[in-house]
Amino acid sequence: IFWFYSWLRSRPPKPPAYERILEKLMRKLKRIGLQRNPAETVDEFLQRMEQETRYRDPALHTIMDCYTQIKYAPSKGREQIIHTFARRVDSWKPLDSPKSG
Repeated sequence: IFWFYSWLRSRPPKPPAYERILEKLMRKLKRIGLQRNPAETVDEFLQRMEQETRYRDPALHTIMDCYTQIKYAPSKGREQIIHTFARRVDSWKPLDSPKSG
């Protein structure tokens, strides 16, 4: 029993819901060949993605703005923004395939 209790306490905490939602979006983007580097902020990722592939999707900017509001804004109204963020990520579909260059 002690081993199990120690194991439970040593596990890293579950990431916040909004981080799991962002990971879902990153998996969708990875399927079309767009991958975020671990050290990039979401804004840096969008900028690099647009420069390297010329893939521009206004919906992604809206989604990433939601993420930024959740991550850096005060907690007032945060649950509603998380709900909106989740809904937008769930409904997002790529416009077309990115083009290198």
